[in-house]
Amino acid sequence: MGKFPQTVSNLASALGTLKGSKEGLSSSKLPKYHFMFGMPYFNEQIVVGGANPTKSVLYKITLSNGNVLVGHKLSSSDRGFLSKIHSMDNAALLPYQSMISGGKAKIMNAKYYLALSLPKLGMGDFMKISDIPGKIENDIKADYK
Repeated sequence: MGKFPQTVSNLASALGTLKGSKEGLSSSKLPKYHFMFGMPYFNEQIVVGGANPTKSVLYKITLSNGNVLVGHKLSSSDRGFLSKIHSMDNAALLPYQSMISGGKAKIMNAKYYLALSLPKLGMGDFMKISDIPGKIENDIKADYK
């Protein structure tokens, strides 16, 4: 469980038992991961609102540093993107999460998150869901209005 056993326990309670993929990267390599030219990096998070999500919240977990991890239920039309690319076994991608820190809610750029979470996704399949990153951002922003 590393340095944050209570956080890991809270996540397991909210999400169930998760396991990493065989293709996983070490945590030290994640900030430098780059799917391809023109795609975002880890540190290019998107501010989606203030500190109070108002709807479509599945869970809120306060971390040991005071930040809050929020799980969001995406709209039904946006949740179906995994079936478009035949990746229903990657359901751990959902719910999508935001982090509230310093009075601002941020999400990982969905282009980065999807590329990282679906490492075997080819460019053809990525193009099938090219509208999804923007839709995810809009869904989460709507939760903070």
